Amino acid sequence: MAESLQILDGSFSEWVVGNFSDGLEKKDCALLQRIAEAVSFSVSIKHTCLDFSVYKDIGEPLLLELLSGIKPKDVQRIITPAVKPLVASEDGSRVWLQKYYLFDQCVAQKLQVMRNEGRLQIITGGPGTGKTYTASQYIQEELEKNPKCLVQLAAPTGKAANNMMNALARSKFDAAAYGLKGLTLHSLLGMHGRSSKPRHNKNYPLACDLLVVDEASMIDLPMMYRLLAAMPPHAKLLLLGDKDQLASVEAGSVLADICCAFDGDNCMTLLQESRRFKDSPEIGKLAAALNVGCVPDMTANQSVIYHSLVDGSNQHAGWLEQALAGYRWIAAAIKKKEKPEEILQQQTKFQVLCALREGRFGVAGINRLIAEKLGVKSDGWYIGKLVIVMQNDHQRKLYNGDVGMVLDFNGDKRACFLVNGEAKAISRSQMPEYETCYAITVHKSQGSEYNHVMIVLHDDASAARANPVLTRELIYTAVTRAKSKIDLWTGDGVLDISAKKTTQRMSGLRHTLCLIGK
Repeated sequence: MAESLQILDGSFSEWVVGNFSDGLEKKDCALLQRIAEAVSFSVSIKHTCLDFSVYKDIGEPLLLELLSGIKPKDVQRIITPAVKPLVASEDGSRVWLQKYYLFDQCVAQKLQVMRNEGRLQIITGGPGTGKTYTASQYIQEELEKNPKCLVQLAAPTGKAANNMMNALARSKFDAAAYGLKGLTLHSLLGMHGRSSKPRHNKNYPLACDLLVVDEASMIDLPMMYRLLAAMPPHAKLLLLGDKDQLASVEAGSVLADICCAFDGDNCMTLLQESRRFKDSPEIGKLAAALNVGCVPDMTANQSVIYHSLVDGSNQHAGWLEQALAGYRWIAAAIKKKEKPEEILQQQTKFQVLCALREGRFGVAGINRLIAEKLGVKSDGWYIGKLVIVMQNDHQRKLYNGDVGMVLDFNGDKRACFLVNGEAKAISRSQMPEYETCYAITVHKSQGSEYNHVMIVLHDDASAARANPVLTRELIYTAVTRAKSKIDLWTGDGVLDISAKKTTQRMSGLRHTLCLIGK
């Protein structure tokens, strides 16, 4: 076992044993160290606790190795209040790092209070089911009841916040007339720069009567804790999101946990009828099938075209040509000397989505190949280059996930972004951290939609089975980014394997919500 533990930072478990093992026998000290290492590792892979009832289903060999022979009764005996960095449930079935235990408890208690007081509403459903429209009706009702109602609109990313504002406008709700604007959660809470300490908290709450948060599936547990801590005691919270999409990048699966715990409650609204795919119902049918772990026959599907990735030797044969063809509109638009605004408005025509960042079929390699085929100059800053912002820049009002293009802007090569219908030009030296984005990860695509999506998965079924990224939630999220057409490139069996694998994060939130609600 020693060899496999080299990937862990053993200092935490050693610190726990060194400082909190008084009174334990030698064998129990060894068990304590293994439990501490397992909890630490669980947190490092985005779980919020160690759950003995499900950890075997997670498929992590290291957890299986660390916890071999350890039972909940051992946890009850070893993890006592004296072991301060670790907290165990009364039955020994769950173990938390102390801070995550506090997050779980505080979030669950606050949500239950808000639900009992009628201050919590959740609207969930797939793309095109009318989440934003339903939210706009709710906001207007609150404003009609109280014209002085202070409304705040927020989302986890700047891109998602902008998309929410656009969706509200399409719902015939003039947010600007009420002085409303979409903020990132970081901006809302006053978390600027590298500081994780929010300006707004329980001692200095937000100035709002109603807080509306879109793309709630992207919210991790620590962020939800900060958000709820900053809520005024009278304020209402409206969460919007698709519970079936990818979980947050960081720890937890907050929206899915909330929806499961409050299923059937008056605070929950589940929207099921989608208008997104009215012109391409086959995409909607595929998304619905994937949600229950099935892959339908797509041989007669005109909207979803299946392509086989045979093996590595054939990796550049078909999909690369198709990717290049998908971006021909860029060269055509530039040749016609269209205005930057007109070009940028076309960015949702086509997008390559990848499951992985690295590897033969990862974002990094595919972007390099496409750039090479486009005849990129050595400086890497060329007219027609697609770029995605990787870091929030509040000064320039550019946010993580914003997509732009390098264009000729008054005789100079500038990265142009569409902001409120106008092109915002940024010099290369002023750009925040960015990447080329002919291909992006499915995670980066959340909150966006495109006319035509090309999805590149994996060519090896056995590798797909072992890869934790290739899951039902990822495939579902990728498929539902497309409005009219999907080209799906994958190896034999990869799609079936991925559709049957669900993202299962060990979390105490769902259990705690249900426990408090009894």
